[in-house]
Amino acid sequence: MTISFTQERVLDFLASFLDAIDVASLSEIQRRMYDQLLTESARLRNLFTEESFLRSSIEQYRRVRNDIKVAQRRANQLAALIGPDKLKKQKGIDPEVLKQAEESMTRVALWAAIGLILEQVPELRIVELHQMLQKLGFKASRQAVESAIDYHKETFQTRATEKREKFVSLR
Repeated sequence: MTISFTQERVLDFLASFLDAIDVASLSEIQRRMYDQLLTESARLRNLFTEESFLRSSIEQYRRVRNDIKVAQRRANQLAALIGPDKLKKQKGIDPEVLKQAEESMTRVALWAAIGLILEQVPELRIVELHQMLQKLGFKASRQAVESAIDYHKETFQTRATEKREKFVSLR
């Protein structure tokens, strides 16, 4: 089959016509993409507005959750130091705190117990602190108490008197 000159020109014409259609459809695609971009831009503006509105609520929620965790940890430590037996006699103590106190007595670190005690008074002699810890059920030697205080210098400060009495307080 041979193609004549006229048929070739017709085919060229059709090919150029089809190319024009492709170019037209490309411009149509670009226009639709531009329209979609405008829609997405408007949606993004709305989402950014909503995000900024919710951001303060999210930050407040995170702060409250963190405060809850801190309060729970401190309540558990305080309850463990006081002791479950003494807490059962008190009114207004959350049953969950009582349960945690029974479970967490052995988990309260010595230095944390010292800190909780020192939050209640301006300062204590180390001898008195050691006696108090023993009464609360801590089985720690005086050397262990002094070691915990020395190790956590960022939390505790000590001072000695002329009579060689050593006092400890919170920083």
